[in-house]
Amino acid sequence: MRIIYIGPMDIPIPSEKGAVEEIIWQLSLKLSSNGFKVSIYNPIASNTLSKVFKSIVLHGIDCDNCILHFHDLIACGSYSSIIRYSYKSILLSLHYPPWFARSSFRHLALRFLLKYLKSRQTIFVAPSRVITNWIKRRIGGTAVFIPNGVDTSIFNPVKRSLEVREKMIKGKDVDVLVCYVARVHPSKNQLDLLKAARILVSSGIKNFRLIFIGPLHGRFGKQGGEFKYFESLRQYIEKHNLEKFVEFLGEIPHHDDVASYMASCDIYVHPSIIEAAAPLAILEALASGLPVVAYNLVYYLDYLKNHENAILVDKGDVKALAGALESLITQPILRKHLGENGRRFAERELSWENIVKKYYIPLYNKLEQNTYSSDHG
Repeated sequence: MRIIYIGPMDIPIPSEKGAVEEIIWQLSLKLSSNGFKVSIYNPIASNTLSKVFKSIVLHGIDCDNCILHFHDLIACGSYSSIIRYSYKSILLSLHYPPWFARSSFRHLALRFLLKYLKSRQTIFVAPSRVITNWIKRRIGGTAVFIPNGVDTSIFNPVKRSLEVREKMIKGKDVDVLVCYVARVHPSKNQLDLLKAARILVSSGIKNFRLIFIGPLHGRFGKQGGEFKYFESLRQYIEKHNLEKFVEFLGEIPHHDDVASYMASCDIYVHPSIIEAAAPLAILEALASGLPVVAYNLVYYLDYLKNHENAILVDKGDVKALAGALESLITQPILRKHLGENGRRFAERELSWENIVKKYYIPLYNKLEQNTYSSDHG
């Protein structure tokens, strides 16, 4: 069986910059090791028109009875618009909630495109049951839940390093390191975490340090962007005398290094208010054995269990966010309990090896045998 993965065409694969690119690369490696013939088609497109053209070029690939698995909606729609492909199986992974659109027009266009793809018998794949249920209800198509995975060998508690920890503590009187991995951007909501830190300090809890990891200009692995939001955060820190409690490390380019920094912390917090279906950083934190604190977004329901591997609070409730952090900062036994549960969950449910064997191989085999049922997933 031959599988062709079509990427977003934004950055090369493999890449340590993009979450979707990492997913495609890990799937390719694991499926190849299980005897599948896997190719990646991911030419870099400079704009939308270029992406449309490069998607249409796919028709020139000799691919009888293969499976085309798209990871970009525009690419899938462009390819599907001009072809008769009854001899191919077409899948589209939706990594972000389809209803997130910048305007009403784009939202309508998106729904039209999804309905068109449904009419072309495209199978939709998503890492959140919220998304698959939305597809079934609003689009009427076949939608399969497949969770995102994490490399549990790289993101692992054994990567904890006293040397890395000392770099983050910088000789200060700190017992607990709290990290957040995300680009510095309003949607990632670093400001709420600073507000929670202010509440903690005001209540006398001062033995912690916040570690922010991610590009200060808001764009992973890309030039450009702007520092306006970061500057506003810096001003907030200075105004409320939080300098000794906060460190911005900027972007750390290699997964191994990020894994070491993450495992060397004690708590992972993710206060984002607008999020992809399953942020890889949260999965990496679970695999690293860290308890997670996050706003209770519906997309996390398949991964985070309140008081089992995480503490979830209402979105925007900064006092509750501070309270959750206080509980973990002051209770090392609770930290250990939630962190160990998270690691076990990651090993059992989120390792790429298990996800490929449990979800992808059965799905692809059924497609090859034409025995796939729309009731699946």
